[in-house]
Amino acid sequence: MNEFRISKYNEKFRINEIYTKDEWTSIGDIGKKYDNIIFTYDEYHKVESSYLNVIKNVFNTVEAKYLQIQGLEDYKHVCKYNDKQIVELNDIINISQDCLREKYWCRLESDKMFIHFGYDFYLYIGSDLTYNKMKKIVFDQGLYIEKRKSPYKVNENF
Repeated sequence: MNEFRISKYNEKFRINEIYTKDEWTSIGDIGKKYDNIIFTYDEYHKVESSYLNVIKNVFNTVEAKYLQIQGLEDYKHVCKYNDKQIVELNDIINISQDCLREKYWCRLESDKMFIHFGYDFYLYIGSDLTYNKMKKIVFDQGLYIEKRKSPYKVNENF
């Protein structure tokens, strides 16, 4: 399985693996200033939608039918799903949005692909898609891609 890190972060601002631009990293940053501009919900929603579109496009391209919730961490008790539950695309998008919004955390996995949510608005996706195919899906959404293994892998089958 090929693994990639997807993000909103332009690699031209990365020096020796350190991202140097002061930028928002969480929905909790709405209302704060970055480059003297207040970060708004509209800007957040635009970026979040790009991430969700990447997930949807990869899911459809690999012809996955479902993913399974793994390692659910729901300390606020807001998740309507259960660990090990099998979910289809609409639920995957809802779960992904909730994880991006830091409501709870989990991994979504199957034999076709995985989705892992990282700190600071990083997203890890594994599938059989080549770098070039993934790059097109990601760039079409205005995001960036790197060949990176997920630090959240528990099962080497994914």
